[in-house]
Amino acid sequence: MCFVTQDLHNVLPVIIENIFGFGVASGPAYGCFIGPQAYINQSEFNVICDLLGPEGSLLRVVYKLAADSSCRYEFPISCLPVCYVCGLW
Repeated sequence: MCFVTQDLHNVLPVIIENIFGFGVASGPAYGCFIGPQAYINQSEFNVICDLLGPEGSLLRVVYKLAADSSCRYEFPISCLPVCYVCGLW
């Protein structure tokens, strides 16, 4: 399936919010910060790694959008961990 850049630009924030559980669509997230030992099935962990890994599907979308200077996103500082927020000041 091929998506145009504008479609990807519109859907990326929703995907990120749903995966990591913050923002407008905040909820329980998908437990992405739990290590492989928490998964009953190793293949489930591999699927998540394929999605979130450095060469995974999610970052391929991010890289594609980064090449387009018209794509910009706001990220609220309140969504960052406290230790990172303290480092900004």
